Amino acid sequence: MSRPPEPEKKLAIETTARQLFLEVGYQKTTYQQIADALGTQKSNIQKHFPKKSLFISDFFEDLLNAANGWLEERGPADDGYFEHLFRIGTLQFALMLSGPELQRFTQDILSSREVTEVIIQEDISWAGRYSSVFALDLSPRIQDSVTFVMGGVYEQVYQRLLRKDPPNPQQLMEHAVRMFAYSMDMALEAPEWMEPEVVSKAVRYLKETLFS
Repeated sequence: MSRPPEPEKKLAIETTARQLFLEVGYQKTTYQQIADALGTQKSNIQKHFPKKSLFISDFFEDLLNAANGWLEERGPADDGYFEHLFRIGTLQFALMLSGPELQRFTQDILSSREVTEVIIQEDISWAGRYSSVFALDLSPRIQDSVTFVMGGVYEQVYQRLLRKDPPNPQQLMEHAVRMFAYSMDMALEAPEWMEPEVVSKAVRYLKETLFS
């Protein structure tokens, strides 16, 4: 029997790891548990993910790509760069806060400063890659502002989850836009909120795409 190609192996590892993160938590999931669930050796998992935080970096890259793809499939938008990122961010947090299971996962990963920093760096990297679509240069000042804004947003999400009072994703992103505009001395307004049923459809799509 031929062996599955490397991309398929990595996808199987990611899917299994994400399911374990939901079931037992990111912090408590070990390489050995992932290997046991796949019926393989721990070294095979570490070959693809030498650092555990890489699971989270890949997850957020996939999440942002999937949210962007879902929006683009709904037709071309008249939004500019920042308006489109607002909508992508709304879907990102809508998924992260979409029920007890995802909220536990979100609180778990945001409890680690190391992992939160990894997420912020992925936000910056993704925004930089996406900026090429709009022929924009992601300057150091913009990168610093993303760090400032998203660091505050993730801390707010974590503190609200500790109080069992999750924020509204669109309200959260509207606040983020205002923080970003202030940090950049820009006149930037958040676009109109997406309809709740639209967000719900997107969340169902994202769950299926990222966890199965």
